[in-house]
Amino acid sequence: LMLRSSSSRPPAFLLRRSQRRGLALRCRLIDFTVITFRRHVVDVGVQIHWMQRQFPQFEYRRLSGARHWTGTLQPTRSSPVYRVRLHYRQRKSPLVHVVEPGLREDAPHRYPDGSLCLCYPGDRSWRDDSLIALTIVPWTAEWLFFYECWTDTGEWLGSQVPHSGEKTQER
Repeated sequence: LMLRSSSSRPPAFLLRRSQRRGLALRCRLIDFTVITFRRHVVDVGVQIHWMQRQFPQFEYRRLSGARHWTGTLQPTRSSPVYRVRLHYRQRKSPLVHVVEPGLREDAPHRYPDGSLCLCYPGDRSWRDDSLIALTIVPWTAEWLFFYECWTDTGEWLGSQVPHSGEKTQER
């Protein structure tokens, strides 16, 4: 985020205190516009590096143009080891499926294709400039933890957003 003034003078907060005093009255008349910078998609090589660094048990594969990681997560010591597949789609939210052990058919917070609903798309917690090793994989482990709680109690203890109608993914 950067501020640009319509005048040739720099914004007041960039000036030294002694310089600001003389501009105090004039600055109120200056119209500032906000300039936002376009975010850049994180390069796949950077995603691979961070995944190897944070989650070495995940293996990256590119098959028929599709990019995905497959690896294991164990939310707690008493949890089973879950094998998950993360399908990486540039400029779209990654898809995460639990490969094994199989999830119950009636498990909540999943899309019609069986992929996990890890975040509410409207709050923009996943963006195309996010690192999957710092967002999607930890969210998957958290989802698995709440899934286990749900199988024990019948109640989803994780945060959730009310949905109207059938869930749809970013395509």
